[in-house]
Parts: sequence; structure tokens; C-alpha cells
Amino acid sequence: FGAALHPIVGFANSWTYFVGKLSTAAIGIHVFVTLMQAINPALAGYNALMLDTLIVCTFVALNLFNLKTGRNINYIFIVLKLIPILFVFFTALFLFDRSHFTVESFTWSGLPASMTFVIFAFAGFEASCSLSKLIIDPEKNGPRAILISYIITLTILMCYQIGFFGILGSALGSLSSYREAFPVLIQKFMPGHEGMQWFLRAITLSGIAASSLGSSYGVIYSNFWNLHALAQQNFLIASPVFLRKNRFGTPMACVIAAGIIIVCYQWFSWGNIVPLQQISAAGNLTAYTISVFSFLVLCLRNKRHKHLAFFASLSCFILYSSIIATGFSCGFMPLFIFFGIIAAGLAMFMGKKVVSTQTR
Repeated sequence: FGAALHPIVGFANSWTYFVGKLSTAAIGIHVFVTLMQAINPALAGYNALMLDTLIVCTFVALNLFNLKTGRNINYIFIVLKLIPILFVFFTALFLFDRSHFTVESFTWSGLPASMTFVIFAFAGFEASCSLSKLIIDPEKNGPRAILISYIITLTILMCYQIGFFGILGSALGSLSSYREAFPVLIQKFMPGHEGMQWFLRAITLSGIAASSLGSSYGVIYSNFWNLHALAQQNFLIASPVFLRKNRFGTPMACVIAAGIIIVCYQWFSWGNIVPLQQISAAGNLTAYTISVFSFLVLCLRNKRHKHLAFFASLSCFILYSSIIATGFSCGFMPLFIFFGIIAAGLAMFMGKKVVSTQTR
């Protein structure tokens, strides 16, 4: 949509999504490391950020292989991430308490500031757009993949959240970290059985860790193609370098650049995932807003789907308001850094255009 208006709009859309989405990978890897340190005390003695960097290097190496390798790895992650989800659903069959759902149990004042994290939780279905060139019959199967994956994600997320709250209720609000949620749930499910509690805690936290790791791998695998697409338009400095592929058909420089950005995110946040969630939500939302704005302009030109474009634009306004509200609660520094990176990308684009014009 953005490129249909002007090349700089298309560039801003792809660059914003590429840079913002990589913070999601940084979050997933760090969550994996901290959960594994909670399960295995032997890992607790190692610096978490150093382990993060080691995993990023491993993922960069794996992503230098072909699609079949990535697909098989993701199948393993999907199976592992089902473990904690199914455990919550099973526990809810016995411990679900409808009395937790009262007006008093909802903290409505926290809704605006929490919207950023909701945006972060819902993101991911759009990755099929980046992989559309690798999908068979993309014009038909691309939109189908987006709609089906979004519906599945939304359904599972809502059932999971409702089940968790139905079991623990307002006790969730007293936890100091997301890492405590499953141990408290397991303790309520099997009180007095410390050995079994430890086993279930290890299994479920390992599943969550694998889920985080799998999402990170998927983000890296799908997202570096956005950088490759910008190089195809000669919008990047040294675009030919980013176009060069290895014998597996992978643009090596794009994968390495993505890995470097992820490592920078991890060391910038210093183990705090909240700033990275802000950057991820801002990246997804900004890219979505640019697409919606472009879609709105095209609809007004063609006099079609104007109502759909209007409501999409309204959703962008509401969601951006939540981003601002989160900034007041958690600080604006991550957003300043993110939009600084976007400005640097636009400066690179404009510089390339000036050089191209002078060459002609």
C-alpha cells in the first residue's frame, strides 16, 4: 500500500516494521534465557546477556540455511509451546472459579497503559506477508494464511487468559514477575506434592521458554526478507551486498544485520523487556498505520471500501493513544530511540535518492 503512494512511504513502512519487529526476537530470546536459569540453577551463574548473544549467533547461523530447515525447527517449537497452553486448559477444568469475574476484580484504570502489551501479544500473524514470495499461490494463500492464523491466535489467547484468571483470579496482580505465574498455578493444582510440583514447573516453564525461543526464530527467519526487499529497490547503503545470496538461497548480509540489531536491543535494555515491548508495539503499529493511511488514500481515490478504511484509521488513532499512555507509565526513552532509528533510515533513503539523481 505504501509504495502505491510514493517510494518513501513504502520504504518507511518496510523499514519501520523490520526494525521494530526485531525487538520481539530480542524479548523472546531473553525470556528463554531467564526461564531456563530459573529451572536450572547451574545456568544462573552465567551472564544472561552473554547467553542472549550466544543464542542470537546460533540463530543467525541456522537462518543461513534454507526454508526446509527453518520449517522443521518451527514444528518442534510448536509442539513444545502447546505444553503450557494445554496444561492451563486442563487445570481450568478442575479449578475454574466464575466468582473471580466481578466488577471489583477489574482494574479499569490500568487498561490504557496495558494496551501496548496487548498489541505485542497479538502481533505475529502478519509474518506471512514477509514470506509471501515463498508461499505457493501467494495471492490466494497469503491472505488466507493471515486470516486463519489471526483467528487461531486470537481464540487461543483469549481462552488461555480467561482460563488463567479463572483459576488464580486477582492473585495474578500480586505477582512480581511473569515467571511466578505457573509456579503459583501448579502449587494450587497440586498442594503438598513438592516433587510433582517441581516436575510440572520444569515442564511448563520449559514449554514457555521453547515458545519464546520459537517465536524469536520465526521473527528472524521471516523478517530479514523485508531488508532484502528494500535492497532490491536499491534503498539501502551497499544494496548489492544485501542482495547477495549463499548456496541455500539466503541473503547473508540481511541475516547478519538482523542479528546485530537484536544484540544491540538486548544490551540496550539490559535485561528489561518492557522497553523492548514498547519498541515492538510501536514498530508494528507504525507500520500498520502507514499501511492503513495509504489504504485510505487509495480508497478515496477509487471511491471503494471507504467505510472499512475509516474504521481502520480510527483503530490506529485509539491504539496510538495507548502507546502514548504507556509512555507516561513506563517512560518515553524507548520510543525516542525507536523513532530515531526510523529517522536514520529515512535519511539513508533520501541520501540514496540524491546520489542516484546526481549519478543520472
